Order: sequence, then C-alpha cells, then structure tokens
Amino acid sequence: MCYEIHGTKEPTLIFVPGWTCDATAWDDQIIYFKDKYRVVVLDLPGFGRSGSDRNNWSMERYGADVAELATELKLENVLLIGHSLGGCVVLEAAKKFQSELKAVVLVDVLRSLNATYDSTHAINYFNAWKENIKNFDYLYSYFGNDSTLAKRWLAMLPSSIPESWFPILEENFRWRNEDAIPSVSVIDIPIRAINSDRSETNFEEWNTYARDFNAIIIENCGHYVHWEYPDEFNEALNGMIKEITE
Repeated sequence: MCYEIHGTKEPTLIFVPGWTCDATAWDDQIIYFKDKYRVVVLDLPGFGRSGSDRNNWSMERYGADVAELATELKLENVLLIGHSLGGCVVLEAAKKFQSELKAVVLVDVLRSLNATYDSTHAINYFNAWKENIKNFDYLYSYFGNDSTLAKRWLAMLPSSIPESWFPILEENFRWRNEDAIPSVSVIDIPIRAINSDRSETNFEEWNTYARDFNAIIIENCGHYVHWEYPDEFNEALNGMIKEITE
C-alpha cells in the first residue's frame, strides 16, 4: 500500500480516498494542512500506485490496512478522514485501531444509516457508471459544472477498468447494508461529517446510533465536496480538528 507523509506536527490526519480515486484526491488538503499537522495520504489496494494482488476486497480488510499502517508508522493522536467508500473504510479502521484515535470524519457518505441496497444495486450502479464516464456532459454536471474537476477525476482513471473494481463496489454496498450501523454503534470517539446537500443528512438516525455525532453541510455541492469547495471544506475540517483536540 503506497502512502505519503507531509508535515510533522501533531495531530496526524490520515486521509482515505473513495472508490476509483487515489491519494491525489487530497492534494488541496495536503497544501492546506501540511504546515499545521502531519498529513498521511494513501492509495487503497486496488487503486493508484498500490498493489491489487488480493482476493479479499472487504471494508473490514481495508479498515485493517489503514489501522496496520498507523501501527507500522507508530502514529499517535490520529484523526481518520474518509471520502465516500473511504468513509466506510475509516469506520472499520476505527474499530481496529491500537493507537490513540481522536475522531473519525466522514466526507459525503452514509447520510442515511437506514438506507438499504438490494442485490442488483451494485451491478446496476457499476454498469451505469461505466457508461457515464464516456459522457463528458454528465461528468461536467456531476462535478458542479466544473470541467477542470471532471478532467481531474478522469486523469486518475487507469486506461482500462480493473476487474477488482466491481467486487470492491459490491463489498461496499454489502457493508452498508450489514455493518454500517453495528460499526457506528460501537465507536466511542467523536464521529463528524462534512456532507453536500445533494440529499438530506439524517441527524435523527445518526444520533440514534452514534454516541457523538455532528455534521457540517456544504450547500449547492456535489459528491466531491473537498474538490468543489476546498477552502470551505478545509476550514470546516480544521474547525472540527480544533474542537476535538484543543
């Protein structure tokens, strides 16, 4: 698993990208936070520069990857930040952490904990996704009508879609159905979220299952909130870090 470390100050922020993305998804955050804290960014196995020689693509295995990296690097005073699928990964990692973990921050994922996905959802989603990556007009609207962001995302894609990407997606939806609520329920550190307003964040559900939850909603934004509004996102995240660590 490839990773980069920027900065040396405490606390340590570990940023986990979402499905299809690599560590460069967090470039705006590296620039903003590297002089304030220690920043660790990584490519999950199966993406970017990391290897793909495995059969287990579960969120549990990914969570163990992140927790094991923190142990290997002897990191303490850690906050985990995950976008989309990466948010599910950091919730799993929080259950396995052996270092001092301060908080988990989710980025535009699990806005509703009670949402469920039927057995055809993953394949329908995957097929629609493959079709739409050929449609630049669709991508343009998906990234807040910013062609630069659409091109940034396309530049991260490999020349051919790896076979592993579908089972990874399938495992993610299975985890959301079966393990999201049990995972949230056993985490006793603060869980924070920075979400877009493209669908409602259900605070009532979250406060039912989580011991300490709050969220900031960024308006008129798509799924890549840290790309579309990096300044607003970084300020919101920095405020959360200070709230939790000071």
